[in-house]
Amino acid sequence: MTQPGSPTLWPLGVNERLDAAIKLYRASFRTLARAMLVIGVPIAAVDGLFQWWRTSTIVTASTFVVRHPDGTSTVHWAALEPEIGALALTIVLGFVLNAPTKTIAYGLFGDTYLARATSWRGALQTGIRRVPSLLWIVLLIDGPIVLAWGALVLLGIGLAHVSPALALVVIPLAIATLLAEIWWSIINRLAVPSLMMENTRGMSALRRSWALVRGTWWSVFGTVLLAMVLIVIVTLVINAILGVLVGAIVPSSHPGTHAFVLGSLEGIATILLFSPFTCAIATVLTVDMRVRKEGLDLELLTSGQTGAGAHDFLPQPKARWAAPVAPGTWPGPAATPPPGPWPPPPQ
Repeated sequence: MTQPGSPTLWPLGVNERLDAAIKLYRASFRTLARAMLVIGVPIAAVDGLFQWWRTSTIVTASTFVVRHPDGTSTVHWAALEPEIGALALTIVLGFVLNAPTKTIAYGLFGDTYLARATSWRGALQTGIRRVPSLLWIVLLIDGPIVLAWGALVLLGIGLAHVSPALALVVIPLAIATLLAEIWWSIINRLAVPSLMMENTRGMSALRRSWALVRGTWWSVFGTVLLAMVLIVIVTLVINAILGVLVGAIVPSSHPGTHAFVLGSLEGIATILLFSPFTCAIATVLTVDMRVRKEGLDLELLTSGQTGAGAHDFLPQPKARWAAPVAPGTWPGPAATPPPGPWPPPPQ
């Protein structure tokens, strides 16, 4: 039964989740853009400076494999050092600088989804306060993955020093590590939304995500996979447009300046478009899992946190309960005429 002002939450299918995430992003865009640009412009500038430094220093590094006229080749392991350093710096910068954008997006989307009053200043303040907690959760999630791939790379380099053919042993290990990373990332996909929506921190946030994903791993994986495909397509289109525009303004003959402008614009696009959409998907998944497993709609109905029209951005359900109609009454007996006089007795 639905009543005026009651929350309209119900289990969503994969397509409905994507639709809800897109509409959630659109419904929150004005507030999101104001909060994101406050910290997004400096972050994008830092990313542009990093791209300028990387283009100016690493592109001119010696090649990794040098082929000699006699047909032999020499591997210069030292040529990997700048790339490894740049990769490590990219991970650290992405780990630290992108944390506020995620906390802001998750917090704002959670408030919008649950119809809580919010503003861009409130979202910014709350997001910044939760950055340390998010960094700790991300470290718990990504730390084992980074250690596993680092150990695998070191193993491959060590085996390649002994024999290039021996390094092929790393291939099945890399496949197994990739599959484990996919599984690990999916079961922890709802940890950060749980932090922002329920203030669940550290390992408790990870355990909360495990409980919500348990039994629905493939459903969550399918939603995340379709969302990533959509993001990749849009990213390629927007980056191609930005590349053409920047190339027309700043020629590639000035690689440092070209990389700075292009990197800054791509950073702003990532902060405003791509990263928030992944947060919207995770937020929709978190609420959907709570609806499926915990009856979140009934919980909200009891607490009275939502109002009429609060979830207008959600896809409409295929069927809804109507208010019960009071049962009718049985008709009374038909009126009968009073009996006539008794017949006279026989003579």
